[in-house]
Amino acid sequence: MSKKTEGFFSIGLKEWREACALGLNPAVAFLVLACGTDGSNRETNWSANSVETYGGIKSQRATVAIAMLVDAGLVKSDGNNSRPHYTLTMSEDVIWLPNSIVKGLVDQRVGERKKSAVKAIREAQDVQLLRLYVELYYSQHLAADGGLSRSVFYLEFNKTKHASYGEFVFLGFSRTAHYTAWKSELDFLHDADVLSGVAEEGGNPADAFFPRMDILRSLGLLELSACLFESNGKDAEILFPVDGPEKSEAEIKRLADQAAEAVLPDWKLINSDFDYLVPVYRHQEKAQLYGIYRLFHRPHTQLTKAWWADLHEKITNGVEQINKVLAS
Repeated sequence: MSKKTEGFFSIGLKEWREACALGLNPAVAFLVLACGTDGSNRETNWSANSVETYGGIKSQRATVAIAMLVDAGLVKSDGNNSRPHYTLTMSEDVIWLPNSIVKGLVDQRVGERKKSAVKAIREAQDVQLLRLYVELYYSQHLAADGGLSRSVFYLEFNKTKHASYGEFVFLGFSRTAHYTAWKSELDFLHDADVLSGVAEEGGNPADAFFPRMDILRSLGLLELSACLFESNGKDAEILFPVDGPEKSEAEIKRLADQAAEAVLPDWKLINSDFDYLVPVYRHQEKAQLYGIYRLFHRPHTQLTKAWWADLHEKITNGVEQINKVLAS
């Protein structure tokens, strides 16, 4: 078998959902086996020992989980118990996942591998949390949305037209709350019967969805970028990020704060209790800030590479725009 070097693997969406329906351990085992496949993303020599190593499931229970996958027709075994070889079934609709969610990342400071996303999520003992996490990769379109679409999950900001300065307007933005539009490709987000017991308990999908997203955020599996859109319209494009986990994103907030301090009168600064104060051109007054979440682990695909280039182009545009305020 050839060794994959691209750092990502794929699974069938249909098969993934069927694995989750079998339970948490089969779902974890399915991911681990898929991570261990060759370039075809179907053939693997990984077995119960690998599931124990990367999934945190003891070998005996891992063997049972794999057997459940085989019985369900999601995995085919060659029947060799001493050195098993498995073939994963895969439909046309696929999810691309980074190997690092299974294998973990190496902490360069100490040279040790961190606990993987799959292991950490498994400890929550909620198969729907794992399903949500994996299917966020199916829903995320970095190049188009900068991360998760606003139809999936976003942080909302209140907007205030705070001050004018020459050809610029300073817009103030304050955090409010997290929202979803319940219109995403993740159809199970609004199917109450899929969410663990919530429907029977008289709750609603939000009672399960938002706490699960909170867990993913607390585990560091989602990172937040404050992105300035052309407007609040659903088809509005991102102008540039105002803040984020990348140093170059955070630099825009520093420049925006510097611009406000340089050109606005003191009384305007004293009364600017905003999370962000951003100068935009007058024709951009409809601009709206949203907190866009993107998955921390990213597959090293051509689409990811294209998004990275586009992100830095937008960052350059934002820096140039704010520098014009400082130069005026």
